[in-house]
Amino acid sequence: MPKTSQEIFTLFQNLHTKIQKIKQNSQYPEDDNRNHIFGVLDSQIVFLTMIFHILDSQHMAQKEPKQMDPMLFHAVVGMSAYEPWVETELQVISKMSFITMCNFMIENFFKTLLSKSTTNNTTGYYNILKEICNLSQISDVEQKSNVIYTLALYRNAMHNNGIHLPTHSTWNDFSITLGNSSFVFSKGRKTGIFFSDLVILLDNIVDILDEIVNAQEIKNISEKIPLTLENIQEQ
Repeated sequence: MPKTSQEIFTLFQNLHTKIQKIKQNSQYPEDDNRNHIFGVLDSQIVFLTMIFHILDSQHMAQKEPKQMDPMLFHAVVGMSAYEPWVETELQVISKMSFITMCNFMIENFFKTLLSKSTTNNTTGYYNILKEICNLSQISDVEQKSNVIYTLALYRNAMHNNGIHLPTHSTWNDFSITLGNSSFVFSKGRKTGIFFSDLVILLDNIVDILDEIVNAQEIKNISEKIPLTLENIQEQ
C-alpha cells in the first residue's frame, strides 16, 4: 500500500541516519571498501531523496498552481510541468538509475571482498553474493542472498521495460516479503516498485551488509579491501 509523502521522507531520513551511524562505528578506514560501500550507498539515498522532493513539489504545484508558474516552465522547457508523462518518466528514470547504481556498487563490493578470500574464482553475481554470505557465516544465508538479489531482479526487469524476463529458471516466479512490503516477480509480466518499498528493500540490504562486514571471518581479513577491482590490478 502506498505511503504518504511524509512517511516516505521519514523512511529516507531513517535510512540515511542508520548508514551514518554504521560509518561512525566502523572499525575500517575510509578507503577500505568495508567502510566505503556505505558512503556510496548513502550518496545515492540522498540523491533519490532530492528526486522524490522534486516529484512531491510537482504534486503540490498541481494542487496549488500559484507555487509554480506553468507558463514560465513551458517557456523554458517547451512543455507543461503538469503533463502526466513527465512525472511517469521522472519516476521510471530515477528508480532505474538508483537501482542500477546501487546494484553495481554492491556487486563491486562483493567482488573486491571475494578477491581477498580463497574462493575468488567464483563467477556469476548470485553465486558471488551467496559465497560472501557463506564466507561471513551470517545466519539465514538463503533468505539474505535472495533479499540482496531482489535488487538485481528489479534492475534486470527495468532494463526490459519493466518486464521480468529471468535468464535462469530459478527466478521464473519469485516473491519475498519484508515486513509489510511484498516484492513479486512473474515471468513475462511487468513489475514495478513504490519509492517506499524501494527504500525498505535497501534498508534490509544495508542491515545485511552491516552484518557481513562485522562478521569475525570478514574482520579477520587483515589486508585492506580495495574500492574497485581495478585497484587490485594496479597493485
